[in-house]
Amino acid sequence: MDLKSIAEEKKDQLVNNSSDELAIENNVTQNDSPSEDDDVFIIGPLNNAEDVPSDLINPGANLSITDEDLRAIMPDLTDEVFVIHSGTLRKKVEEHRKKLIMHGFTIEEANEATMNMLRKNGKEINDNFLIENPNLGIITINKCDVDKLELTQEEHEKLSKTKSLRLVLVEDRELKNIEIEKIDKKSKSIYLKSIEGALSKYSVPLPLTGDFITFKGAQLIQLISAVKNEDESLSDNISRKASLIYDRLFQGGIINKYNENNIVMSYNDFINIFKFNDIELAIYGILVASSPEDMETPLTCGACKHQFNQKFNLKTIFSAEKVSDKFKEIFDGILSNKNNIDELQKYHDAANKVDRFMSPFSKNIYDISYPTIGKAIQVYNHIDADDDTMIYLSVLALFLHEVFIYNEKNDSYIQIESDEIPLMLEVLQEFAQEDIDIISSQMKEMMYQPEFIIKSQCPHCGNNMSNTVNIDYLVFLRAQDSFTEIQS
Repeated sequence: MDLKSIAEEKKDQLVNNSSDELAIENNVTQNDSPSEDDDVFIIGPLNNAEDVPSDLINPGANLSITDEDLRAIMPDLTDEVFVIHSGTLRKKVEEHRKKLIMHGFTIEEANEATMNMLRKNGKEINDNFLIENPNLGIITINKCDVDKLELTQEEHEKLSKTKSLRLVLVEDRELKNIEIEKIDKKSKSIYLKSIEGALSKYSVPLPLTGDFITFKGAQLIQLISAVKNEDESLSDNISRKASLIYDRLFQGGIINKYNENNIVMSYNDFINIFKFNDIELAIYGILVASSPEDMETPLTCGACKHQFNQKFNLKTIFSAEKVSDKFKEIFDGILSNKNNIDELQKYHDAANKVDRFMSPFSKNIYDISYPTIGKAIQVYNHIDADDDTMIYLSVLALFLHEVFIYNEKNDSYIQIESDEIPLMLEVLQEFAQEDIDIISSQMKEMMYQPEFIIKSQCPHCGNNMSNTVNIDYLVFLRAQDSFTEIQS
């Protein structure tokens, strides 16, 4: 069976899978009225290594990269430096191609993506080499200061490596107004990342975390890592998404990767402060920072089945139409106060409070709060993903901070603490349905579900469509390079 057949088979398997799968729910409307021909568009899950024939995984089987190919990309490297970088680069792109195939790319798509990466990385290597070893050293001074030529030690060392020198006399005195910062090379990378607008970033309001947070863009393989594998446990997938968010976190009003003493926040601290239900919106922020703003994606009309490409702006597909008034107010409040630390702190504090209520049926007392990523990982580590009952109860366990079970005989309470998760899951199975309903009711008021909607009109029949997509679909589609940047 070839790779295409394997992918098609996996797509067929997806139809009966759960909501964790990558699916677009296409809500078709004709003149703003529902259609009976609603379609579901499916994108298959990532292939596992064992699903891919070994001869296809081996990059050497279909992609040959010669020294001539590499020399064309890195023409300025010396022979000695070229030998070092060519070997490293070959190994890097071969591993990259292997991962792409394992994640569902066709051979042709993997080859094209690998060559794009090769050209990009090779150019970076060549450019960096020229920075350290320029062919031409240019000394620029104002014409009126020609008798005041002074070079720093770093400039002396740099010019000593050049093949030729050029003295440029500039008559424009505005050059004096340009201040060049002298940054130590060891810390230049960190400094550049701290400059607003220097690198790709995007900010989003996170209502459950209670902050306005900026994320950096991610590379292709990093984005792919956030997509759920078919045979992967929920806790493992949550952990990989959390790792991506932690790695790409730039700064927030309240939550910051580095404190005032430049000490980095640990991953463990991060997952125990970042709220689980903000994951999708955080990854959306990373996706926007990683992608062209204007894009297009293929769609199929649910009415006439005409296929066409729809252009859309990735920044505008997030919709809060179905979000409760409570969360709309939180979104608006965070956006209105994104630069006001004191006001953001109020939203952050409110997101971390614990609400307590008593069941009128059992007299049990329940403390509920927004779950963190760390809490979610612990809960899902203790359940069987094939047990529908435990999947349902695990959602309740996420929001239950502590439980106090009423002992009628002694007129006292037995406390189940927040770290006693296995016991919490066990006891939940014994609760009366009335208590389960009460907890569920309280919990639903604490949840929001971000929607990402692509609106379109079929150019063939005029059918208006509204395509609701989940974040895994968007990430996978972006990773497949199905989005095409619109050329101005």
